Amino acid sequence: MTTPSRNPLKRAAATLKNIKTRHAERHRPSGFSFAIADNIGLLNCNAWDSVTNKRQFFMQRPILAAIEANSPDNLSPRYALVCRGDKP
Repeated sequence: MTTPSRNPLKRAAATLKNIKTRHAERHRPSGFSFAIADNIGLLNCNAWDSVTNKRQFFMQRPILAAIEANSPDNLSPRYALVCRGDKP
């Protein structure tokens, strides 16, 4: 590990370089795709099922559709599916 320079100009240059590096990292593509929906039926069925894999009862599409159909007016569900390439 290097010790910070005592020279204020070198420290300022290092800080600016660090800021530029962090900015570049924040603005590079993540490789993720996002699908956001107000209704479970709007999302890709196969992708959703591959993620939930029928193990999580309350995340299964028929259960979510039933909850949507019988939910109170003050409940507004939202769904998100995140994929990297073709894999959810």
